[in-house]
Amino acid sequence: MQLTAVNAAWSADDLGLLAVTASRLDGLHLAPDDRMTPIHTFLIWMTSLALERTGTEWPPLGRVVTEARESSLGCPHDLSLIGVGGLIAGHERETRDVAAAVAAESRLHGRVGWLTAMLSLGAAAQVLLGEHRESRVVAQEALQLALDTGQTRWIGYARGILAYLAAVAGDETGCRALAAEALDSPVKVFKPLGGSWADWALTVLELGAGRPGAAVGRLNLTAAGPARLDPPLLHGIPDGIEAWVRLGRVPQAAAALSRLERWASHIEQPSVDALVRRCRALLASDATAEDHYRAALDLHELAPRPFEHARTALLYGEWLRRRRRKADARPPLSRALGAFEDLGARFWVRRAAVELGATQSRPSSGSAAGAGLTPQELQVGRLAAEGLSDRDIAAQLFLSPRTVGYHLNKAYHKLGVRSRAELAGLALGGPTTG
Repeated sequence: MQLTAVNAAWSADDLGLLAVTASRLDGLHLAPDDRMTPIHTFLIWMTSLALERTGTEWPPLGRVVTEARESSLGCPHDLSLIGVGGLIAGHERETRDVAAAVAAESRLHGRVGWLTAMLSLGAAAQVLLGEHRESRVVAQEALQLALDTGQTRWIGYARGILAYLAAVAGDETGCRALAAEALDSPVKVFKPLGGSWADWALTVLELGAGRPGAAVGRLNLTAAGPARLDPPLLHGIPDGIEAWVRLGRVPQAAAALSRLERWASHIEQPSVDALVRRCRALLASDATAEDHYRAALDLHELAPRPFEHARTALLYGEWLRRRRRKADARPPLSRALGAFEDLGARFWVRRAAVELGATQSRPSSGSAAGAGLTPQELQVGRLAAEGLSDRDIAAQLFLSPRTVGYHLNKAYHKLGVRSRAELAGLALGGPTTG
């Protein structure tokens, strides 16, 4: 009953109801060997996080699921709350493995409702681990099962995950279509279930394409209820921070960083601590930024997440290159480029290759068309040829729009062109992205 009560308060995004439920949980005193104790401990952890209370422990997720199921818990929606808790706690591998085990058993016994829920949560865990290819396969199966059996709740969720994967891959058309379908779900939980995945997908899409102005505002980084702990919203905070910084909106970025730090301090996971240090670097002075970047990269080594690790390396390389430390910038930019290529992250490949080109270490796909340009003119010219506006280029390169216009005009003159359309017809040594 208490598990269902917490799920109801969480789904309704009702902090007051959750506080009442938490007080009743606190009033239950179970013996350590009581079979309900793992579930009780889990629920106290979940409510304490939402209410920003400290001093609670995280129970082993597998035992929580086992006890919940052996206690005749027959609702996959309640069991899914336990899986979401694992994602919030930063225990993605445990969540993935538990979800896979329950999915295998559900498949064997024909429990389609449980199977769809576990596949969806397993796919979400794989996304957060950076296992994008595996996640796509699992999410597509979850979506097909949900469609075949009319499980509207999980249709939106699976589509949101697939929208995010399309965003990382640079599939703008696919991402927008999947996100629109996820957001149009008739099931209203926070937003339509999967809505925050869809919003995160669109944020990553716009940020990867060099449009930070379009990226901000997709995610509600000021939410106050339990919905603020939805995993894609939490993991989207660093993307919001990067977009705000690129737009010069430091107060908004700093407020979002405070939220990220509160979550990180509660779960104490190196994968999230790495994101905190990366975001601190974005907001730090030149005297301290490098320490934060290096600390973030060290933390990524402790908890590998290929996409996020590459994102940090890219930002560090960009920072070094802007300080004219081109030789120092090449190794992290090269690592980022290789990782993005392995992930098939088209927009991010382009960004890393453009930055690497600006260090005068040209990607192999280059040509002589831009040989007479300075590195800055070449960098601006490549982005303009991709269709980015002066304002978007300025945000991506941490320049003013006026400076971008200056370099672009110089590039036009040297190349003998008069417009972006003509520029797009030249080979400027940019990355091969499609």
